[in-house]
Amino acid sequence: MDNKKVYFLHISDTHVGETEEFLYHGVNTFARTKKLIERIDTLQFRPDFILHTGDIVDNPSHKSFQLAKEAFQKLRIPIYYVNGNHDDAFCINEYLKMGPKVDLDLSKDKLFYKFETNENLFIALDARGPDEIDPEGLIPEEHLQIVENEITTSKFPVSIFVHFPPINIDTQWMDKKMLIQNGKKLHEILIKNKSKVRGVFFGHVHNNITMFKDEILYSGVASGMRQFSLLPNREVNVSYIDINLETDLVCIDDGQIIIKQVIFDE
Repeated sequence: MDNKKVYFLHISDTHVGETEEFLYHGVNTFARTKKLIERIDTLQFRPDFILHTGDIVDNPSHKSFQLAKEAFQKLRIPIYYVNGNHDDAFCINEYLKMGPKVDLDLSKDKLFYKFETNENLFIALDARGPDEIDPEGLIPEEHLQIVENEITTSKFPVSIFVHFPPINIDTQWMDKKMLIQNGKKLHEILIKNKSKVRGVFFGHVHNNITMFKDEILYSGVASGMRQFSLLPNREVNVSYIDINLETDLVCIDDGQIIIKQVIFDE
């Protein structure tokens, strides 16, 4: 399969609040998100796009998304968003501009789409489930069928974007209540088409993690606002706020995946 190189920056879990003064566990997320965007915009390298894998805001209100719009509209690089458990698909579409895409679900309460860049296909899933299962995720069965068809019929390599990790990450409290409930079904679809699948990129875990299962790459990115401990024996959430402002730079190049951590000066 003859495909071209793609670069994207992966960010997640910015948790912008309803006011500029909002503090997320002691962190002013609006100010910090603006600083992250400023640092990205001044990079001496221009990726093809930016991926934000959800929890754009902390509370899915119009006020929160208006502030998020103010922060992200200054970007000069195309950006794509994934619906997180703190987000709202309708508000994302209403307030936040994205690059060219094709919607795979036309309803206003789901953010499920695809786009192509440099002969690579990218599919953004919406695994935000009903409030009663939060913070777990759930992919609609009809979306799984569409994903399988898209991968099977694609002429290009495929990467998947989603907010929640689909498989266990070997951290007790997260594996109990932070995963996609039917993530195994997604994984089985990917296994059947593993020669085409380049990786699954997610957020939600607020830390960097890379996993391989059945030759499928899963890559989670850190939050620049608050990071969670991923130690295996953690039975409850332990988090840190004295952290780096960072992003991952992902390169997809003829079957090779390169992921580099980019840390910015404060």
